Amino acid sequence: MKNIRKFVSLCLAAVMLISMFAFVACDNKNDDNNNNDSGNDIPNYQSTGTDSLGQVYYNKNLFYNNSTMQGGPDPQVLDNTDRDGYYYLFVTAGIWRSANLTDWEEVGPLFVPETDELKKVLKENVWAPETVYDNELGKYVMFFSSTAETDTSYSTGKGVVSGKGYCVMHVALSDKPEGPYKIVDFSDAGSCGADNVHTYNTVKGKVLTAEQVASNDYAYVKEGDTYYQAAFPHYFTKYLLFNPDAIYKFLQSYGDITNNSRNGKYSQDTIDPHPFVDPATGNKYLFCTLGQTNNAMMVIRMKNWLQPDFSEARIVTAHDYYTVEDWLAGTNRGVGYEQTNINEGPHVLYHTDKNGKSLYYLTYSINSYGQSSYSVATAIADNVLGPYRKLRAEEGALLLCSMTTESTTVSGAGHHSFISKGGQDFIVYHRHNDYTEGGNARYTAIDEYKWITVKDKDGNDLDVPYTNGPTDSVQPLPEAYSEYRNIVKDAKVSVTDAEVDAEPVHDGLLSVHKTANETFMSYIKESKITQKTTFTFSFDKPITARAVLVYNSALEQSSFRKVDLVELVGTDGKVKTIHDVQFDRRNMEFAGEDASELMYVRSGAAAVTEFYDTLVKEVRVTLSVPEGQEDVGISEIRILGKDGQPTYTGEGKSEYKFTNPVGIIPDLDNGVAIDGEFAEEQWANARWLKGEDRLSSTQYADIEFTTWYGEKGVYFGMKVVEHESRIYHNTKRDSYMNSCIEMYMGPADAEPESNKIFEVDFSCIGTIKCKLNLNGWTSFVKEKRIMPYAAVKPLGGEVNTPECYGYQIEAIFPYEFLKEAGYDVSDKDKLVLGINPVHIWSFNHDGTDLNKDRNWSNWGEKAIGAIWNTPSTWFTFGKNGLVAYEVKTTINGNGKVKVEVNGGLGVMFAGGTAQIVIRTINGAELQSVTVDGKAIDLSTLIKDGGSYKLIVTNVNADIDLVITTK
Repeated sequence: MKNIRKFVSLCLAAVMLISMFAFVACDNKNDDNNNNDSGNDIPNYQSTGTDSLGQVYYNKNLFYNNSTMQGGPDPQVLDNTDRDGYYYLFVTAGIWRSANLTDWEEVGPLFVPETDELKKVLKENVWAPETVYDNELGKYVMFFSSTAETDTSYSTGKGVVSGKGYCVMHVALSDKPEGPYKIVDFSDAGSCGADNVHTYNTVKGKVLTAEQVASNDYAYVKEGDTYYQAAFPHYFTKYLLFNPDAIYKFLQSYGDITNNSRNGKYSQDTIDPHPFVDPATGNKYLFCTLGQTNNAMMVIRMKNWLQPDFSEARIVTAHDYYTVEDWLAGTNRGVGYEQTNINEGPHVLYHTDKNGKSLYYLTYSINSYGQSSYSVATAIADNVLGPYRKLRAEEGALLLCSMTTESTTVSGAGHHSFISKGGQDFIVYHRHNDYTEGGNARYTAIDEYKWITVKDKDGNDLDVPYTNGPTDSVQPLPEAYSEYRNIVKDAKVSVTDAEVDAEPVHDGLLSVHKTANETFMSYIKESKITQKTTFTFSFDKPITARAVLVYNSALEQSSFRKVDLVELVGTDGKVKTIHDVQFDRRNMEFAGEDASELMYVRSGAAAVTEFYDTLVKEVRVTLSVPEGQEDVGISEIRILGKDGQPTYTGEGKSEYKFTNPVGIIPDLDNGVAIDGEFAEEQWANARWLKGEDRLSSTQYADIEFTTWYGEKGVYFGMKVVEHESRIYHNTKRDSYMNSCIEMYMGPADAEPESNKIFEVDFSCIGTIKCKLNLNGWTSFVKEKRIMPYAAVKPLGGEVNTPECYGYQIEAIFPYEFLKEAGYDVSDKDKLVLGINPVHIWSFNHDGTDLNKDRNWSNWGEKAIGAIWNTPSTWFTFGKNGLVAYEVKTTINGNGKVKVEVNGGLGVMFAGGTAQIVIRTINGAELQSVTVDGKAIDLSTLIKDGGSYKLIVTNVNADIDLVITTK
């Protein structure tokens, strides 16, 4: 969390959030990296490269890449395409949506608390939501856990349990997948339904007999030799999905091995819900993690999604035991791949093999989420309630694991869900934002999984899921959302070397593991060649081809550097050739003085060539064995194509461009362009705020800021010039961690605690993020797709180059957006925006070191001589720019604040005296000055050249200072 929160956003309420996820158009450039036509009969569009921001670009009409940071931790995907055409991604702290499973936009927070009590219920740890649509209710049902504010109204003892509501399970309902969701109150029949109301004991001091305890008809707490009926009088209990009396009795049924408390916190400690409808019966079940049982997992039958049936509840896994039976007996302990006491994040698959045998596959996360070893494992059962048996390593226990790929970019791949579309199956999971740091910052990724047949521990055939990943390179889009599919499935495959097994290049499996169990790795094969070899893919009828991906070996000693030749044989027998398709060096790591010693090859990566649509009857791919190697392994060859005639015909063209999908650009006023040029006369006529922020005599930044009102919205203009620093943007960092302007915005009369105040981040590449504080800074429910839009013009050179010293941003905030955000836009003459400037974030460009970060705090002012003793500022802007400036500060000894405003303001505090210097510029006239609500007679101000001085004595507390100009 940014340290600015400590001294500025203390005044902001935890309300709802707004976020805009901006998609940026990318025109692929015709350069040596992506368009290698030398000696080719058809242009070779190696459609991946790196732009000036260091971001990998690729044709999103054909590919996706998991290096793009979207979503968040603990992802679940809801397929809502039959209802509104979207998938919805539920993650800890927000909701996203996508039309193609790969490009996501934020659409809302998980909750907007309606009462102070609900704010306490949702105080922290709002984790891992999963949502289903229920036809009976006609609503979306979201399960999640949270930690409530501790209830200190009751002391523990004589049956009263702890008031620490740690990680307890809730359920919420909504008419729409993006929310808003309303938490169910199980004491209110109107909220939960009459049949679902909870009853439980709230009275302390009820002593139980030995017979009552033995019957397990009562939840109890043992204190010394006395058993008391457990009492649950706390405010948050009525919001719990699991009736506390019922879950206590369920855990009691397992005896002393389950504990009714966890570190003195409330007993439930249930997280990571997974609602599952059994395809065999249609019955509803809920899986979740039980923290108080040393991280076991449980399943419970649901009579409906609001009524658990504890008569059909079971503990289904326990950490470090292959079966619950072993755990209960305390025997056969030891699961080699489980390093810490974590079994969490359950998700269930139901699969029938070729012989008609059906199994339930309970997939779950192991080890610590902050570590690289966080992975997904698998257990199986014949019945949804179990008993489940964890698979052994040789059976394919690890469904998803970055450790066994020895990845140098992917870490902590885990907590997942599944989604299927168009005959393809995908696993959606989170991974760390930063491979080296791990920790809490995570985003969402997606890869395909397949079913393979292995031998189980008894030597019988067993189908298990296998993930083609985790990947961190360009992969084909899900076929349902691309014009193109893998047409190798339709081909007859042959090979020039009869000794080569060609099956692996078209079995659909990527070889990704380097150090997994050897027995299991033997099921995932590569086609090994020992000499120059050609693979031929022949089609019974003409088919259109568009791209070829040749996947490298997972093992460095068997890897290739390039594909010698790709040949496209047309229906007329003519051959079009592409020579030397390079395997991207960014997917390799080298050592040695001349950087020639290959140390690492990224798993699941391919040499990629893209070309215009070409009608073919045959495709040939030729590779050689590099000098000094014994062999080359080819994991997979995919040909992207489609039935029918070509549509993208680039015949005769050497230039290649693609345009990626962009976000919705709102309507603009006639004659107005959003381009960062400030060419329109409205910018010249507006009154600009001019600010300077200085860290030293050489390190400082200037900023100008204004607004003007058009017919379609409020137009924002910003200019940043930095001295002795350069503009840097890292696509793997959040907006506020790049060269960026960060501020808070709201109606001019908004109170600091108002839910109308939100944060806005303008990045140096023109993206906008708007967000409000609700259990962390996340996004805002938008009914309409009318969102702010911005464009940037870098100054001096491109961003991330030594020449770039600043940037100019133009943006529009449509009135429709402002109205949704709570503004009254009915009378635009009276619409005044309040702006609290917080940061100019800045990054140096120093040779190859592009990551020296600094920030200028509160660029409207800067406290000197005090530790973070910065005043809180509030600029107001109207239809023609700057209107007024307000500062509120606490005087603690000597200090000074220097501000450049349009009508510039300088403030210097010395001891208990404040000397306020006001200088008007650009023709502005002083209109009013108030101190602590008292108007100052302007005639009493001391005239000093072009400035006015106001002396305020006996200043020992906060000053409320408001200056307006006209």
